[in-house]
Amino acid sequence: MFLYFPFLHAELVSGTLPEGISLLNPGLATTQEKAFTPADLPLEPKSANRYVAESLAFGENFSRPGDMAAAMRADAGRDDESGTAIRGALSRIENERAKDAPDAARANAQATLLFAYAFEERLIELNALSEDIKVGMGRLRASLGLDDEMDDEERTATADLVAASEGDEARREAVSSWRIVLRAMLALVPEAQGFVSFEQAVREDLEEEGVKFAELPSGAFGLHLVAADVPVSVVVKGIGSTGEISGSVRILCPA
Repeated sequence: MFLYFPFLHAELVSGTLPEGISLLNPGLATTQEKAFTPADLPLEPKSANRYVAESLAFGENFSRPGDMAAAMRADAGRDDESGTAIRGALSRIENERAKDAPDAARANAQATLLFAYAFEERLIELNALSEDIKVGMGRLRASLGLDDEMDDEERTATADLVAASEGDEARREAVSSWRIVLRAMLALVPEAQGFVSFEQAVREDLEEEGVKFAELPSGAFGLHLVAADVPVSVVVKGIGSTGEISGSVRILCPA
């Protein structure tokens, strides 16, 4: 079994997932296709849904989704008033979650992925809003006759500029948090054969750490992919200890 990361929603995957690569469902009731739900999760769906609802409510405290992504990365180094508030809110949510899940390591991993899921929900909403703005601006330009004064390239550039939103920044923040998401996945699904990401930034981060990728046989999953067996210590570099996770993890990326 191969799992996709760092996203948990198909809407955010850069491309179409082929057969054999699944999204991870962190324990919610979902109708999402190609979603794998690990067995014996610490939080059952009712508690997991409550956690996501509280996380989304927590997200309303941020004016920018990027700030919520920073909170997902634990932002422990902040000593200002905002940092204290973030830690206090997260602590309250975590204490409620801990009552329902005594298995600390797996519960923390599931909570991390549920929080990531909640963040992605906001990101998807932002993307939809950006598309609505793009369509609306197109209609406005047409009604004013501005389209007649632009060539195709200028129209596209103008539409993209107008529609650019916090969603672009938030997506970059989410991708940059791939180590946190992958560590949580490893804790919940240690039996996975490997993990796949279509995000170029993931491969670049690993190559900066000296990881060498090798091409897979042509046609693997119907894609042109490279793979590497990455030490877990490299995966979690900069975000904490490996905990009970050891060895290496097989990571696949586009060639």
